Parts: sequence; structure tokens; C-alpha cells
Amino acid sequence: MHIFLPCLVITVVIGLLGQDDYSRASILYVDKDGGIASQFLLNELADSPDYLLKEIDNEADLREKIVGDHGAAGFIIPEGFTDDLMSGSIPSIRMYELKISEGSYTLRLKIMRHLPKYCHRQASIKLAQ
Repeated sequence: MHIFLPCLVITVVIGLLGQDDYSRASILYVDKDGGIASQFLLNELADSPDYLLKEIDNEADLREKIVGDHGAAGFIIPEGFTDDLMSGSIPSIRMYELKISEGSYTLRLKIMRHLPKYCHRQASIKLAQ
């Protein structure tokens, strides 16, 4: 009994404190743009307590990791993303998901919510100039 109680307490504490990354959806991404708009989007998503963002080198690796179930979802920020937003058009972001989960669904909603907001900010800046 004397050995069992400390082991139980340690197990419970580790279980409670170690759950942070497991409750966050692992989101994989490839940033082919590297511009200010893609950084804005990535910062917005990284600030969310719902996601753990992981950058992947290329699209093939991203697809392989999604199929291998190493992430809840993945997306690719295309080349020219910042330029398209600056010109007023909303570029498409390619998303990958093996199965629809809460993390992948909310990711899609957040991206759809942030793109028009960023596009509107750029339009406001252009009008002010």
C-alpha cells in the first residue's frame, strides 16, 4: 500500500499535466509563399490553443504524413499567396485530411474566416494610400 499510493499520485499528476499536446490537433503545413500574408495566417493559427502547427518541407511529405495519420489535417499555402491577397483576390489553400475531425473542421473554418479579413485589411490600406 505504501508503494502504491505515491505511484498513483505521480501517475495522476503526469496524466493531468501531460495532456496539453494531446488535446491539441496536430496540423501540418507547407508554406510555399513565405510572405507576410502567410506569416499572418500561420501566426493566427499558432495563437489558437486548438492547434499544434508543424511545418513540413514539401507536399509529398505532407500527404505521406496525413495518410500515415501523423496529423489531423494539413494545408498548403501556395506560391504567390501574399501577392494574390494584396491584389484583392482570395487564393485557394489546398487542404488534406484523412478523416473529418473536429480539428480539421475548425481549421477549415478559421482559414475561411481569416482570409477575407486579411483581404479586407489590405483593401483598406490601399484605399488609405
